[in-house]
Amino acid sequence: MDWKDIAGMVGKAAPILGTLVGGPAGAAIGGLIGSALGTAATPDAIKNAIAADPEAALKLQMLVETNKAQLEALLITHSETMYAAEVADRGSARDASVKGGTAVPLFVLSVVLLVLCLGSEVAVLFKGYPPGIPDLVIGRVLGLLDSVALMILAFYYGSSSSSNRKTELMAASTPTKQP
Repeated sequence: MDWKDIAGMVGKAAPILGTLVGGPAGAAIGGLIGSALGTAATPDAIKNAIAADPEAALKLQMLVETNKAQLEALLITHSETMYAAEVADRGSARDASVKGGTAVPLFVLSVVLLVLCLGSEVAVLFKGYPPGIPDLVIGRVLGLLDSVALMILAFYYGSSSSSNRKTELMAASTPTKQP
């Protein structure tokens, strides 16, 4: 088990700790969490302690209150580190295309694909589609074209880590029952 595996469980009781334990400072924060829960500083031991101790959430909240300034400083450092990694990733992708001599062909291909995607969307919107093709097939093709357009835009402008965070929060949440 890894520190990221318990980030959601810890984050339910103390979101700031969940964010930090899932990041690069996971082991250090895990040590704090382990001492607050009175257990070893390993992901397995902390997971078991949270599951077994009904007061674990309270202990984690007290840990946050006691060390709030230090944890917030760590959170800022964590955010800066993640942002720097994203910027470096985008930069390395662009540098690779420039150094490899593929920048111009890649840009031309991107423009052609974006025109194709948007043109297809506009054509279906204003002209419709042939009646013999099922709606499901048209929807899947247009969805694929939307994905292509989004990937191209993400390559040139980057994507956001907030989407990853949203996915993590959704995975850790309790689903609501649909009527």
